[in-house]
Amino acid sequence: MIPPSLRRILETRIDILSVSPWLFWGKAGSGKTCAAVEIYKRWGGMRAFWDAQKTMSAFFEHEYTIRKTLEDADLIVLDDVAARSPTNPQLDALRMILEWRRGKPLLITSNLGPDALDTVLDDRCASRICAGWCHEFKDADRRLLGAIIT
Repeated sequence: MIPPSLRRILETRIDILSVSPWLFWGKAGSGKTCAAVEIYKRWGGMRAFWDAQKTMSAFFEHEYTIRKTLEDADLIVLDDVAARSPTNPQLDALRMILEWRRGKPLLITSNLGPDALDTVLDDRCASRICAGWCHEFKDADRRLLGAIIT
């Protein structure tokens, strides 16, 4: 579900669609991935939804396929960027992904915001990710709201 505040922004600010990448950030369970899934489902054309860690780990083994998708897709969603500290090859892969998607729709989710991305990623990746439109999800962890605590 797209939170009402984000829905209003997306409906009224069409210019945001031309800015890339989008960074959805906030605490775990705040709805970042759910919102990304909703946008992904409504987006027309070819699209891909990737787990960031898995994609960066498999990048050089499957570079041709990944690069072809990066070039051809109308939208790429890269979920959970900087969830764990990447290796140097994973950082190289992320840099390439960001470079190849320059000027094309790329939606990134992360628990880290613009002021903290460079603590896990390098400055170049953090700068490229934050060059677009950043939206903070401020809701409490929705998964915990339904938890039974004894």
